[in-house]
Amino acid sequence: MIKLFFTFDKDIPSNSILLLKINGTFGPNVGKIFRIKIGNQTFEFEGPRQSDGVIPLKFELSNIPKGTRSISISIPSPASPKELGNGNDDRRLGIRINSIHFLPMHANFACEYFGFYPR
Repeated sequence: MIKLFFTFDKDIPSNSILLLKINGTFGPNVGKIFRIKIGNQTFEFEGPRQSDGVIPLKFELSNIPKGTRSISISIPSPASPKELGNGNDDRRLGIRINSIHFLPMHANFACEYFGFYPR
């Protein structure tokens, strides 16, 4: 397992919605559990296939400590195309992220704009 880190210029809002769009997972990560850690909260999702297209994920954040500016995503089984016998690319891959957005907690109108529909 490895961790992928994203650090932002501004604090992550304490009470907000994280919208994450992913376009599948790579190789042995399909169907495995990914973990996102933001401040004192951890969320999980199952790695989809690339053929599933763009997958929108929505996570509600609450009481994120002031000064939190990064998120980490645990990649369960990073692998390179070379390791899997698919060419010479030796970069260890795991997930394809299309976008990351933070919105106010009750911003369902904005969620719909980004293709995230309330459940």
